Amino acid sequence: MLDIRYIRENPEAVRQRLALKGERQQLDLLLNLDARRRAVIEETDGWKARRNAISKEIALHARSGSDPTSLKNESREIGERITHGDDEIRRVETELKDIL
Repeated sequence: MLDIRYIRENPEAVRQRLALKGERQQLDLLLNLDARRRAVIEETDGWKARRNAISKEIALHARSGSDPTSLKNESREIGERITHGDDEIRRVETELKDIL
């Protein structure tokens, strides 16, 4: 089994070897899934950073006596996006493992 980094960095070499085996299309699928996985991870990490920032803002609002309800609602919505992103990452990783 080849490392995904090697495949990502040397797609043409891998493509040539797979062409000899008649499995060229698997590489395209693998590279697309890898790109999707990395994009979703980046997006989800951004949402996690935003949720952490909101948590700090909520604490500041609580200390100052102002109402943090809108921030709590936003944090809840972001939590749902994170859950969906994590689910997508797991799904794509499963597909990648099946191919590799």
